[in-house]
Amino acid sequence: MICRRTLALVASLLVAAQSVSQERAVLSAIVEARRLAEIKQDEDALLVLRDARDRVTRIEDASVRRRLQKSVDDLIADLDPLDRDTEKAREAAARALLKPAQAYTRRKWNRAALPLLELVAALSQKVGEKPLERAQSALGTGAGAAARDGIQAWFGKGVGFAGAGYWKVEEGIAESPKLQGGLSVGLRSERRTEGDCRIQIEVLASDKPSKASICFAMEPSKNGDDYYILELRHERGFSDLRLLHYGVNGRLDEMANIPLAMSRAERAAWTELTVDLAGDRITVDVGGLERAEARSVTPDLEGCLGLFVSGDSSFKDPVRFRNLRVTPL
Repeated sequence: MICRRTLALVASLLVAAQSVSQERAVLSAIVEARRLAEIKQDEDALLVLRDARDRVTRIEDASVRRRLQKSVDDLIADLDPLDRDTEKAREAAARALLKPAQAYTRRKWNRAALPLLELVAALSQKVGEKPLERAQSALGTGAGAAARDGIQAWFGKGVGFAGAGYWKVEEGIAESPKLQGGLSVGLRSERRTEGDCRIQIEVLASDKPSKASICFAMEPSKNGDDYYILELRHERGFSDLRLLHYGVNGRLDEMANIPLAMSRAERAAWTELTVDLAGDRITVDVGGLERAEARSVTPDLEGCLGLFVSGDSSFKDPVRFRNLRVTPL
C-alpha cells in the first residue's frame, strides 16, 4: 500500500512538472514570437505573447515567474503601443466589477461573488487574484480549499445510526447500502461542526421517485435521536426540498418545504444542497436557486453530520453523496 508521504511526494512532483511545463511553453512562445516579428507578422506574434502572459501566472517559482513576465511584457510593449492603454482599461474594468463582487462577499454570498471574481481575475490578475483566492477558500474550492473538508475527512470513520448495511466511502464519494425491509439507513460523522457555518454537499439518487438527505446538529450521546434533516425528495410529478426535525420523542416535524421545478434529466444529475447555520437561523438552498429559512427548535445547531436515506423511499438502490464542504460563516 502506498503511504501518505509517498502520495504527497508524487503530488508535489506533479505540481513541479506542471510548473516546468509552463516555463518551457513560455520560453517557446518567446522564441516563436521573435521569429514571427522578424518576418513582419506582428499581430500573430502578439497573440502568441498574450497566451504566454497567461501561462506565466501559472509558474510556481516566483523568481522565474518575474523574469519571464518581464521578458514577455517587454516584447509586447515593442510590438503593441496600445498594450499599456489596453491594460489600464482592463484594470479599470476589473476594479469596477470588483465592487459588486465585494458587496456579495460582505453578505457572505460567496457563490454569487465567485463568477464575478473569476471575470475580475481574467481581466486583471493584479486586481482579482487575492479576492478570488479568498472566495474559493470560503467555498472550499480552488487552491485555498481546506484539506480537512470532504466526504473522506468527515465520514471515513463514520458510524451507522439507522438501519443496517455497509456504507462505502472511497474516492470522495459515500454510497449508501440498498434499502431493505423498509428500514432507513444513516451514517453519522464523529466530527462536529462548531459555531456558525455553511454545509454544502452534492447528492445523486435517481430521476425516479427517490429520497436523499443530509442531517446536522446530531448528538452522538443521544445516538442521533435529536437532529435536523434536509431531504431532497422526488415523487411522481413533483420534487421538493424538505427541512425536518426529528426529536427525542420520535416525532418528525416539517419546518420548511420548497417546491422544485426539475426535469427528469435534472433529477438524475448531481444536485447541490446547502445549509447555513447562523445563531438560531437555518437557511437551506438547493442548486443556488431556491431558498427557505426557519428557526431552530434546539438550544444550538452544533453537532455531528449525517448522511441519510429514508426507508419509505421507493428507490431502493444505493444513493451517493460527494463534494462535502463545511466552511465558517
